[in-house]
Amino acid sequence: MDFGSGALGRQGGPSLALDSSLAKVDQERLPPKLVEFNLATNKVIRQYDFKGVVSAKDSLNDLRIDLVHQYAYLTNAGNKGSLVVLDLKTGQAGRCWSTAARRSLIPNSI
Repeated sequence: MDFGSGALGRQGGPSLALDSSLAKVDQERLPPKLVEFNLATNKVIRQYDFKGVVSAKDSLNDLRIDLVHQYAYLTNAGNKGSLVVLDLKTGQAGRCWSTAARRSLIPNSI
């Protein structure tokens, strides 16, 4: 995928849609995913999953795309909260700014 041309969301270019799923549904069968599709052909180009990164108690919602570095950032408002970072080139995702990470940033004197 190459969003470097800035064609994201333009007619004929790639677009991304977040299916955040719901905590009430079977997360093994219907997990959250980010889907890249072509608006001109209505075809799915690639699907990104978050297996092993988010749990059934998590809730992915806000999505921001870094076109220059080709990363997607998704907020996780569920469970203990975090920021999910997705490498759009490799499809690898990880969590940061989880509860444990936030605690490590707070000085002991506070």
